[in-house]
Amino acid sequence: MAGCRIDGLTVPQHTAADRAPQEQPLPLLPNSKDEKTGPTETVSIPSPAPPREAPAAVEASLDIGPDRVLGLDGRAVEALLGEPDFVRRENPMELWRYRHERCAVALFLYAEEANKHGPLRVRHIEAWAPGDDQISPRACLSALARRAGQLSAG
Repeated sequence: MAGCRIDGLTVPQHTAADRAPQEQPLPLLPNSKDEKTGPTETVSIPSPAPPREAPAAVEASLDIGPDRVLGLDGRAVEALLGEPDFVRRENPMELWRYRHERCAVALFLYAEEANKHGPLRVRHIEAWAPGDDQISPRACLSALARRAGQLSAG
């Protein structure tokens, strides 16, 4: 299996060798007591169950860019990234901070101008890495989404 790197993340790619073999009919042997049983019959082995979502597809679905997070309400953010590590509420805004071993991200949620009492939505995103390292918001959000997916699955 080969792979490529996008924003510092390795995305596996499958080759033809990774695909399941196709269904092939197998001939039945004639009955040993009676060699004149007529034409040979065939039986098909059922196809294996459809493959689960390939790792590359899972990885691609967890490629989270800022454009996918901007505009989400808090419930949708938690479904995508899990519970924030830190929340600060200052009316009319909330700051949600998430930490990963290689980065951190801050989401700024505000009420919509037209509906001050409606749900808060993500309006701004900042991402940073420890020390002087650089990280894109996409790479950090994707890492957080993968971690949240692993926690909910396990």
